[in-house]
Amino acid sequence: MAGGVIANSLNTDTGVFQNNNAYLGIAKAWLSYNASTPALINSFNVSSVTRTATGKYYATFATPMTNTNYTVAGAISSTSGGSASSTWITDDVNNPRTVNNIYLWTLSGSGGAFDNNPNVNIVIFGN
Repeated sequence: MAGGVIANSLNTDTGVFQNNNAYLGIAKAWLSYNASTPALINSFNVSSVTRTATGKYYATFATPMTNTNYTVAGAISSTSGGSASSTWITDDVNNPRTVNNIYLWTLSGSGGAFDNNPNVNIVIFGN
């Protein structure tokens, strides 16, 4: 293979990369969490998830984003009874996104009531 490099770590003048924020076009953070608890199931570049009210959470990044112009996508499981669920990412005036965290809302069913869904999956892309 010409021109290929395989390495277990990449050293820079500021140390070894602990995450992939240095690379373009790949996820900068992702998390899977149980909103009922709330507890992280698995994550990358997310140090914690905190519930502030029913269906309202914020995730804290282990390494900050380079700016607040990142893209967030998500999916959650259906709640009991088979009601459809949706994920809302809030950027409201009371809880603006920052380089350190993102606020997440989870709602269920056609009425859009806040709900603590059991399996929330979020991915963040940015510079």
